[in-house]
Amino acid sequence: GDKQTNNFAEYTGLVAGLKKARDIIIGLNKETSVTDASLASRLPIFNLMIRGDSKLIIQQQNGSWQCKNANILPLYRKAALL
Repeated sequence: GDKQTNNFAEYTGLVAGLKKARDIIIGLNKETSVTDASLASRLPIFNLMIRGDSKLIIQQQNGSWQCKNANILPLYRKAALL
């Protein structure tokens, strides 16, 4: 198959981790689903801190650097949306 770069692998891992976190958060919110508006303010709020050692990904995701590589651009965009 195609030989992928280390950056592609790093972004693939980031997207997979973000999808998993999203699924967990959605699951927790379903467990605490509320129909009464007065209780809605007590639903869990999540702040997700992501740590990594890829300077490229960190700088691209925080907006300091542009993503110019066509191979990782779809993953960059997906990560930004998640």
